[in-house]
Amino acid sequence: MSASTAGIYLECLYSEADAALKDIFMAHVEVLRQAGFIDGVHYVPTSDYPKITEERLEHTDIFVLLVSADMLASNFMQSLKFQAIVQRDEADALELMMVLLRPCDLENSPLSEFEMLPRQDEPVISEHWHNADQAFLAIADELKIVSQERRATKSELERDWAVTQGSKSIMTYNNFLQKHTDSKYSPIAQEEKDRIREEQLWVKVERDGNMNNLLSYLQKAPLQLRREEALQRIIDLRKDEEVIWKDAKKNKELAFFMDYKRRFPRGAHSEQANMFIENFLLTPFDYTDRKLNTEAYYLQKLALEELSPKEYLSMDMIVQYTEYSRRVLKGMISTLSSRASLMTMLAYGAVGVVILLMCLQYYFVPPKVITIPSLIRFIIPIVVVSLVATTILNIGQVIQRDALICREELDNLKRKKVMLQTAFILHDKRTISEMLKELLEIERRSTKIHQKQLRDYFGL
Repeated sequence: MSASTAGIYLECLYSEADAALKDIFMAHVEVLRQAGFIDGVHYVPTSDYPKITEERLEHTDIFVLLVSADMLASNFMQSLKFQAIVQRDEADALELMMVLLRPCDLENSPLSEFEMLPRQDEPVISEHWHNADQAFLAIADELKIVSQERRATKSELERDWAVTQGSKSIMTYNNFLQKHTDSKYSPIAQEEKDRIREEQLWVKVERDGNMNNLLSYLQKAPLQLRREEALQRIIDLRKDEEVIWKDAKKNKELAFFMDYKRRFPRGAHSEQANMFIENFLLTPFDYTDRKLNTEAYYLQKLALEELSPKEYLSMDMIVQYTEYSRRVLKGMISTLSSRASLMTMLAYGAVGVVILLMCLQYYFVPPKVITIPSLIRFIIPIVVVSLVATTILNIGQVIQRDALICREELDNLKRKKVMLQTAFILHDKRTISEMLKELLEIERRSTKIHQKQLRDYFGL
């Protein structure tokens, strides 16, 4: 199918029983074509629908279905081709238009959810229209509007693609993909974006082929075109014990010391490596510390290189579980902290309001004589509200204590995750078993807090 950059192409499917009505529709479409609203048209009977290839659909802007009982009874309505056309319509890759030629049972058909033309919800063959030409004229007006909208969209797409092709910026390709998610150029744009990203990462490797850049390439390169070369360079770097030790001291990150210890268990610097690892595991974790996140990444890369696929999959499933638990705990901390703040505000607010009301009462309606009963009436509300406020404050403290427990569990979870990854890399089954038990204990304790409702704190 020939195509100009912003041409509008129409595909029309009809039942052979509706050939006469199709001919009238064809005449109205031809008028639109001659006026420049449409650049090309194909008319396909239902018996030939397999001829509508994927390539033709790629170039189709408007797909018109001439609907009648014969169309609904055709094999096309149950075909994968029909589903593909509907999916393209939902993705805005084409405009699917339904023209109701003759009355039929739409409610019990695959077209029950679609809007029909003409807009008056009357079939082309009905008493509403003087003749078929009047109905098709109304449909042609709708086609004009749709074709103009599609042409404007295609023109914008072509302009944006021309600008994007001339760029070497990943951001430019990202913007294009966000704006034209399901366009015909999306796969090409994604491929080019990946290629540019691959080149950028490899340029860093060529400029400074240290362990950081090599591991960064293995993690982030989308195409992995030079994966074997990157792995070989990593192997070459690790051959020399002193080179590895200098790299570890320079980066001061867990993965490098772990790598040194595993490769040179009796090396000259083994004691220093052990000290660093032990200190790291005893250090409280700060999730805002980007360095720790980097170390976790290197640890994962080390596991990827050293573990078998089955071992790595097992480890990764457990790590994903800890990530889910971490998100749950963070959500619990936020909720509990909000509840504790709310309890504090309620307590102090209640006391303040009662005192204010009592002061206003005695200011505007002062007692003539201060007696013991009047003092009691003044003091009792304050005492009662103070007791209620104290109770609320105590509840707030209990909630805050649960929030602190969740923070401790969050730190504990992070530590167990790192220790678990370390145990997997060292094939330490005993430690793996212990860490799994402790992870389950963390889940049990946090679940107990998570299941608490606000009324539970009030003892209701």
